[in-house]
Amino acid sequence: MSDYGLKVSKDGVDVRTATGVELLLNLSKPQAKLDTTKTVSFQNIDLLFLNDPPEGTGAGDTATTLVYKVAHGYTYTPSFWCLVQETPPSGTAFYQAYFQDTGLVAQHTGFDYASFYVKADATNVNFYVDKYYDSGFGGLANNISGMLLRIRLYIFVEDLIGD
Repeated sequence: MSDYGLKVSKDGVDVRTATGVELLLNLSKPQAKLDTTKTVSFQNIDLLFLNDPPEGTGAGDTATTLVYKVAHGYTYTPSFWCLVQETPPSGTAFYQAYFQDTGLVAQHTGFDYASFYVKADATNVNFYVDKYYDSGFGGLANNISGMLLRIRLYIFVEDLIGD
């Protein structure tokens, strides 16, 4: 372990010799960094679906729709984190009230769903909806008109994952 940073140990454990689970905080490793001068780096986004994104055109097809994007302003693909709170449209049988980065936003049967996910590229943080509906099995289509997604987005200064 390096000699820089900050360490906090559990009560009764010598911080100079503490390791692993004995530490409550260990800042000797690189940490996620936000650029506090760029408000795009941390923001709240409300996505209200006034229209339903399209579904696949044939039995068992999935349709992917870009529903929103945020220019991050970096010349590389940064890491990000987002927390999503969902208010589903009425009649949705299954959904995830909260999720991070990727989640199921509507499902009525085992043969239909709508999912939401976030991906970054070298220019933007992109928000997508995937819609799947296999009409050969009946059931309801996943109309997400009226759904509200409240998103807290953090875009980090550097790529945490690396190459």
